[in-house]
Amino acid sequence: MESMKTIFKRILTAVFLLPLVTNPIARPPADAADATAQLVAKLYEGAKKEGKLVIYGLGEPFLTPIATTFKRRYTGITIEAFDEPGAQSRERIIAEQKTNRLIGDIIIAGPTNHQILTDLNYLEPFKTSQWAYMIPELLPDIPNANPLRASVFSMAINSKLIPPAEEPKIWADLLQSRLKGKMASDDPRGSGGGAGMVASLEKAFGVEYLHKLAAQDIFFSRDSGTILANLVRGEYSLFITASHDEIIAARKSGAPLKFLKPADGVRAAGNYQSIVKNAPHPIAAKLWVEWSTTEEGQQAFAKTGQAAARKGIKAGEPEADLTGVKLLPVVVGRQDMNLIKERTKRFEGIFFKKN
Repeated sequence: MESMKTIFKRILTAVFLLPLVTNPIARPPADAADATAQLVAKLYEGAKKEGKLVIYGLGEPFLTPIATTFKRRYTGITIEAFDEPGAQSRERIIAEQKTNRLIGDIIIAGPTNHQILTDLNYLEPFKTSQWAYMIPELLPDIPNANPLRASVFSMAINSKLIPPAEEPKIWADLLQSRLKGKMASDDPRGSGGGAGMVASLEKAFGVEYLHKLAAQDIFFSRDSGTILANLVRGEYSLFITASHDEIIAARKSGAPLKFLKPADGVRAAGNYQSIVKNAPHPIAAKLWVEWSTTEEGQQAFAKTGQAAARKGIKAGEPEADLTGVKLLPVVVGRQDMNLIKERTKRFEGIFFKKN
């Protein structure tokens, strides 16, 4: 029989060998890192000869610090970027492909736009070598799309109306009677942030939860700016489908708004990047996708207040930080597109039916 000293020594050893409950930055093993370094070095040689990269869907305030970091690492490559909505980038690429007047190399947009361009065969097959180190829930199931960053959706409150002791801690807390008639949400019909957030809540907690939520007399609007203004004025105390970027902007302007992250999850919607078919600068485009998904690239994005897609990268703004945060289930790509009509009809019946 083992002595107490031996048993105690075994316990201590086991304790010190336990993994720390943190969110370490995902780093590849040495051999994989070497292979990536060789790939990037080869891409850089070709990218220098091209000398330029054109990106659709990346603008200020993110562009300058990110482009500066990229160009410091890879001298001799200039970046031209177009700050525009994903749908506009998509239509620009469609027009270029049809006329064979190609300008853009990279598109950064949401999953629907990538799916449409994939169906049209207007995107180039390419998958980053960093795929295994990204947050699993943010990996696109769309061919040719690569993870880049995320938009975080959750509830936000007017902190003057809801004190810390009464802040909702889980999504079921929104069903409390004290919040009836005091909440607002983006319209969940169609596509967009509101639809995605409500769809995630349904997937996580069931349709019965939505029926109970509907009984709370929620104010709906297709204009999140209106909801935010009303939230700041105190007409509502809680915004169910707030996005991290709008709450960051409101907080920095002095508004008494606070972004909450319930223990049972927030919604992280992936923002993806793809290389355009027959891109004028294809090697520079591949170099960008590789670099932007590395630890250095993801930290550059995170420092601008965006939610990183790579495991363990802490965002520069608390609202965008996903380290240690549970994520709600999401549906993206073709599956999401196919469900929009059915889901809209269902949400119409739940939230907008006539009494």
